[in-house]
Amino acid sequence: MLWVAYRKEGAGTDAGRRIAGTVQLRPASTDNGRHRAEVAKLMVHRADRGHGLAGRLLAALEEEAVGRGIRTLVLDTETDSPAERLYAAAGWTRVGTVPDFATDPAGVPHATSIYFKALAAAGAPPGAERSRR
Repeated sequence: MLWVAYRKEGAGTDAGRRIAGTVQLRPASTDNGRHRAEVAKLMVHRADRGHGLAGRLLAALEEEAVGRGIRTLVLDTETDSPAERLYAAAGWTRVGTVPDFATDPAGVPHATSIYFKALAAAGAPPGAERSRR
């Protein structure tokens, strides 16, 4: 699933729009992972940062995930990046870091922080109908 935020440019009938930000939700494809998904590629254009757009995109994704019965979200982001402040403020938990996990456009490796968030999914969790004996 993909969310796209647009920015209107110009005025009147000549107004256009450009992409200001995006985020993707990738549900797990395994039978034992139907309750979880990965947040992928939350990006906001440099000119549109600092106005809460990333938080709104993340909130929309989380709302949709809850509606689909997803209870656990995971993501990774570059360690010590501004994104880490966003995830902490949005209630995400940092699990740890992996050194040299991803490279930047110049090919320089950087550590990556792994995060998760437990959601209050709508309806009964998968498997709740099973009795516990």
